[in-house]
Amino acid sequence: MRREVFDRAMACVLALDGDAYADLFTEDGVLELPFSSKIGLPTRVEGREAIRTLAGANMKRARDAGRRMVRFDPLVVHEGVDPEVLIVELTAHGETATGQPYAAPYVHVYRIRDDQIASLRDYISSEHVAAIVASG
Repeated sequence: MRREVFDRAMACVLALDGDAYADLFTEDGVLELPFSSKIGLPTRVEGREAIRTLAGANMKRARDAGRRMVRFDPLVVHEGVDPEVLIVELTAHGETATGQPYAAPYVHVYRIRDDQIASLRDYISSEHVAAIVASG
């Protein structure tokens, strides 16, 4: 079930659906973005509604700028012995408003309880994200 929760989360990101994405989190879920302060995002967001606000705003900015992600690969999924933990290495591939392709590496560390995300540590490459945003 851990992988299915991840797959649903990525489908929400591809669809730029912040509400559906936030609904995957527990009411007291936590989203951590340890390297995001360099790109103007908080490093920790607590609670489903706060995650909804952040995700919705970020996805709206991407949509308004004409940026979109088109796929995630390669995926390396680590399902360890802890039944709640899922670690995923991935590269997000997308396009800017001008059709310029981009790729940004990520590592996600999930803690999933009862088919909901209790916590997600999203290790983004802030340098890649800053370059993507700057290019349009």
